[in-house]
Amino acid sequence: MNGNEATTALQRLGLTEYEAKCFVALAHFPQGTARDVSNVTNVPRSRMYGALDRLARKGLVQVQRAEPKVFQAVSVDTALRILRNEYDSYFDAVERSLREIEPVYKEVERGVWALENYNGVTEQTLSLIEQAEDEIVLILVHESVFDEDVLHQLRDALERGVSVLVSTESETIERRMREEIPDAVLFDSAMLAKLDDTAEQQALGRLVMTDREGILVSAVWDETFPGYPEETAMWSSGVDHGFALFVREMLRDEIEQASVR
Repeated sequence: MNGNEATTALQRLGLTEYEAKCFVALAHFPQGTARDVSNVTNVPRSRMYGALDRLARKGLVQVQRAEPKVFQAVSVDTALRILRNEYDSYFDAVERSLREIEPVYKEVERGVWALENYNGVTEQTLSLIEQAEDEIVLILVHESVFDEDVLHQLRDALERGVSVLVSTESETIERRMREEIPDAVLFDSAMLAKLDDTAEQQALGRLVMTDREGILVSAVWDETFPGYPEETAMWSSGVDHGFALFVREMLRDEIEQASVR
């Protein structure tokens, strides 16, 4: 990660642009004055002391009361610990606030909802698995959509007595399933067999059905970053819809005709 990337990352963690630039600059040398920092950043001198003082109040910069003042960035480990604690406190505050405004009863999601990226699809998959009470059917077509979080949620589901049925053409996924959650049922999917190695199969990512109600179907494209595919999905839960009804009946037929491996 270069200086520009570090500056951008620090801004995402809550520092202002000038604070981030000043901290990155100070991290490059043991200590320096405001003029030293100004020489390696584009921060206006009039804004320099304000940014450095705020960094000092956050505990990210130490100040030597000399004339002129001398500034020193704390160690990377210390900075990361401070930023992580502050970030966690934001999450705690957000959680408390959202819990207070969330109604005790939320109406069942109606219609079909779109998910536009891999993280969103994975989070909804985890949510469906977590809420399942009786049965989870999971067809995994693309290896990249099977990660540790999904594996852990499936294990937790089995421990609370939920039936888990999984179908995949991936030897890697099948091996991990047998090794780490052997109580899950692996079955042969007639749908995957029909698709064989066609373009349609390559585009499919995952199909999920929970308690014969929750439905999610995804498509996978190229990976922008290794291990993070471009994935979109449609999902529905609780109320019948044309899309959801079609996929639900298709997966029900899959289960009825399935042969256990």
